[in-house]
Amino acid sequence: SGVVEVDAAETAATLPDNEPDRAQDARLIDVDALHDLEELGSGLAFVADLVDGFAQDADDLFALLNLSLDDRDPMRFRDHAHALKGSAGSIGAGRLSEMARHACAITDDDFGSVAPTAVGEMRVVFDATCAALKRYIRERREQVSRN
Repeated sequence: SGVVEVDAAETAATLPDNEPDRAQDARLIDVDALHDLEELGSGLAFVADLVDGFAQDADDLFALLNLSLDDRDPMRFRDHAHALKGSAGSIGAGRLSEMARHACAITDDDFGSVAPTAVGEMRVVFDATCAALKRYIRERREQVSRN
């Protein structure tokens, strides 16, 4: 069908448990990319603002993805998935960006059967990614305050 489906067990295995785990967070976010953004901008406050903007934008995109599911509109769905891919990629949220890239490839024929599951799985990864990003910001603030 030309669709790369995301295995729910694989998705769950990449998510952090209740306690922060850097190894699991590393599957969700690219710390090097976040460091680069810190150096590119005006420091940690810049990255924290980007993270907040990403969280809000992505949350809005999930609402639009769900609306496109309700409207049975695969073209709009792919457009919103593409926007999510770019937004996630720009903040170093590699796992979510990759999942959104796969969602962009969902065909019209597979839309009804594959897209709802894809959105649900992306939402789980988005929530875990936001938690990992918040942990990153908190840990970096602690590092900066010690120096």
